[in-house]
Amino acid sequence: MYILSQIFVVLSDLLYVVSMQAKKKSLLVFILFVSDVLYGLQYLFLGGITGAIVIFIDSVYLVVIYLLERYNKTKYNLIPTLTAILLTIVCSIITWEGVISLIPMIAMVVSFASMNDKNIIIVKSGALIRNVLNLVYMIILASIFGAIGQVALMIATTIGIIISVKQHKLNNATNTTKAD
Repeated sequence: MYILSQIFVVLSDLLYVVSMQAKKKSLLVFILFVSDVLYGLQYLFLGGITGAIVIFIDSVYLVVIYLLERYNKTKYNLIPTLTAILLTIVCSIITWEGVISLIPMIAMVVSFASMNDKNIIIVKSGALIRNVLNLVYMIILASIFGAIGQVALMIATTIGIIISVKQHKLNNATNTTKAD
């Protein structure tokens, strides 16, 4: 199972890197969903029950957010976000394995909170915080490829944030010029 978990984490990480380069939140959410399913299986195979359950909650949350953003067009999707946060906290309590159980819980709460925002820069910044916490979790679970992958993901996420900030500034400059 260990080897299979390491294969899943590499595939998941590759998809995550692709997602952080997305310009639209809907594409980012779709790719993250597939990445999360593989990531959750990796945690499950390593015995990280809390991490696996929390990632699977995130997978469902991503589908709900994707559908709401695509079809509902509401500005804020607070009810699914609060539901996902509550489920994460409850599952972390039920599967309590000590202080280690707090790491995936905190990572996902931050991720859920940032995913609720329309601004892609905030969404990616929440993902970066999640990456840092996942790195700690991977080290504790002794997932070598997982830890290496988290470092690569932190780099990819940082690059994604920088690109989004530059695009945001370029769009603002273009809109300011058109207004003049």
